[in-house]
Amino acid sequence: MGCTVDEVLDDQAAGLRRLLARNPVRVVTLASGREGVGKTSDVLNLAVALAKRGRNVMVLDENPEERNLSHFLGLPSHYDLLQVMRREKTLEEVTQHGPEDIGIVSAARGVRELASLDDDGREWLVHSFTQFSRTPDVILVDALAGAEKNMLSLSLAAQEIVVAVSSQPASITDAYALIKVLSQQYGRRRFRILVNKVGAEDARAIFGNMAHAAKRFLKVTLDLMGHVPLDEKLGQSSRLGRSVVEAFPETASAANFRQLAEVLEQWPCPKDDTGQLRGFMQRLIHSSRMAAEGLSSGMS
Repeated sequence: MGCTVDEVLDDQAAGLRRLLARNPVRVVTLASGREGVGKTSDVLNLAVALAKRGRNVMVLDENPEERNLSHFLGLPSHYDLLQVMRREKTLEEVTQHGPEDIGIVSAARGVRELASLDDDGREWLVHSFTQFSRTPDVILVDALAGAEKNMLSLSLAAQEIVVAVSSQPASITDAYALIKVLSQQYGRRRFRILVNKVGAEDARAIFGNMAHAAKRFLKVTLDLMGHVPLDEKLGQSSRLGRSVVEAFPETASAANFRQLAEVLEQWPCPKDDTGQLRGFMQRLIHSSRMAAEGLSSGMS
């Protein structure tokens, strides 16, 4: 007996839902309490490692032009997400292409204007991302360092927040301050920690101290994502404006970044709308308002 029209439509709808469920978008923010801990290097190397694993990667860069990933790679950064919001450029036109064809979108100016978008502007921005020709599998957000001057909307919209630290006491203190703001003002309860420029034993010790303090005083959970060892070739690749994963693939730091990419892929990925690109953009717009309101109340 043949299927009815309703049954065919139901089957097609179920098929579409299964297709969407198989293609969620992971959104991971890399944040730090201060500059100089290696966060942008982490973003680049993770992006390249993920791309080498067959992932379509987009980097949303919140840093100003003189400190962003495009500048690091020597790519001309003429446009910003702001031009998409103003309908002057398409998302395709503002996206730059880095190593392994990772997409890089400068967003420093656009993020500051998100909270003031009207309904039509918000729908346009969501539409711009959902119509992008290469839907990303992973969006890595390179967030502006620090808690006080950062609007935090990109961090709030992400599914996962990775806080990068080094062994320097000031780096750890400022990272703790960032976690405190995100937990107490915005309700984030879980963070992942990436320790740079240390060995595995020191990374576990640094993480252990942070996790103990965060659990006791902030009531939040920290997970150790991993560490990046102090590696001469990592510094050399940075001076060359390249990732260590592609420039010196046999080094310890390159191996660790490949392992970190594999770890990231194993994190649970939402199966509902929060795992879809439209859901991320809607959260981003909503969280920009939350962050703006939090900044305003903190100044009053």
